[in-house]
Amino acid sequence: MNYAHANKSLLCLALAAALATPGMAQEITTFTNGTVANAQTVNANFNAVKTRADNAKAAADTAQATADAAQASADSALTTAAAAQAGINTLSGPIGVAGGDVGITTRVGILTTQPGEALDVNGNIRMRFGNRLYFADPNYNGDPIYFERFTGATEESVITLVVGDDGNDFDRFNVSAGGGTKFSFWGNGIAYKNGGGSWTALSDARKKRDIRPLEGALDRLMRLNGKTYRYRNPEELGAAPGICTGFIAQEVEKVFPKWVSEDKNGIKSVTVYGFEALAVEAMRELKSTNDTLVADNADLRDANSALLDRLEALEQAVAQLQPTAAAGK
Repeated sequence: MNYAHANKSLLCLALAAALATPGMAQEITTFTNGTVANAQTVNANFNAVKTRADNAKAAADTAQATADAAQASADSALTTAAAAQAGINTLSGPIGVAGGDVGITTRVGILTTQPGEALDVNGNIRMRFGNRLYFADPNYNGDPIYFERFTGATEESVITLVVGDDGNDFDRFNVSAGGGTKFSFWGNGIAYKNGGGSWTALSDARKKRDIRPLEGALDRLMRLNGKTYRYRNPEELGAAPGICTGFIAQEVEKVFPKWVSEDKNGIKSVTVYGFEALAVEAMRELKSTNDTLVADNADLRDANSALLDRLEALEQAVAQLQPTAAAGK
């Protein structure tokens, strides 16, 4: 027997009987309405509780994030403290300082945690255009020393080393190696090199090809014309004060075009190449000519000596004939 089905049937009969009873239907309706209202209240309370729970969870998540950040900050503080304990302060990531003064009283390492000098950089350094790299205070010893980059026309860039600003001849830039000065560039335009002599050029025969004798050196040198002159602007680069000795670029260009260069404004300059070889070959030509003249002079001297001998013999013969001629009279 299906008791569940029977119970449902009895419940339906009871409900029908109750509804048939006067006043019972009204009571059931009232009860039902109250139950619905209670259910709605319960549902509203549930939603309120759920909202509070969600808020509490969000607050808990925020608190956890704050705790994590505090932990990270504490870890960073511990790392910094440990580095400070070791004498090193470490910063990571790009760092920019704009404006204001920053004083650092310890060694600074960039891309290194073991700086060996006041500033130790393990990487490239870039200075923005127009800035200067000074050595000591600009007014130290009365002379600023700094590097600076200039830009002229397109593809025209200049790096300038300024050593002093008063035109003192003794301001200079030295290149040293092995404990001694190898090159010295002075404020008066003079350059010295250790041991003197000309600047070194690659000359190994194994590095050369198409080697041929230098011909016509004397003739080419004789086509040059030495001049004395004064520069219109003695302070201009490459010029000098007072009476100077040299060549005129336009004349040199006709004989040795490789010696002449021209800037963007059409101003010509002269740089002598291979003069030593030209001088040697010119002297060789002169020696050859002189040797020929010496030989010719020796031949003439011998011929003259022979003529003198013949003349002396003739004079002696004439002298012997004179007494005979006198006696015949």
